[in-house]
Amino acid sequence: AVIDIETKAIVARHDLGGQTDGLAVSPDGTYVTVCVENERDEDVGDGGLGVAPAGYVVVIDSSAENPMNWTSSIVNITGLGTFYFPD
Repeated sequence: AVIDIETKAIVARHDLGGQTDGLAVSPDGTYVTVCVENERDEDVGDGGLGVAPAGYVVVIDSSAENPMNWTSSIVNITGLGTFYFPD
């Protein structure tokens, strides 16, 4: 949901298709990135990476004045297993 900070009202809703985990806003406010985690089953494979469904990143173009007109793109982040370092 997009919330007006002053009025605390929801001014738009955008379905991101999964369980969100965090977000970042570009310094100029024209882009928002949202991590969609798709909570993995901690009992499968000892809770390690690679448990379906994979998460992804959503990049939202927030340059339009009206949040209802914001557009989004999904960035697939599968195949990054070689970058994982165990705790």
